[in-house]
Amino acid sequence: MVTHSVGDGPKYKGRGLIQITWKSAYNAFSAYSGIDCVSDPEVFGRNMKTAVSVSLWFWTIFKGET
Repeated sequence: MVTHSVGDGPKYKGRGLIQITWKSAYNAFSAYSGIDCVSDPEVFGRNMKTAVSVSLWFWTIFKGET
């Protein structure tokens, strides 16, 4: 279960090509990929490969799980 804290909204705002949002989605992608985007949410803005990967993951694996 994902716990939410004050400040999570701005911290887990839309990032990557798909604009992934919410801490639960960041946790799910982190568990799937092994990329720690929960501790480092800015990784989607710094790394194009990760930005593309999260988009592909969203449309093929995650869509519909929320």
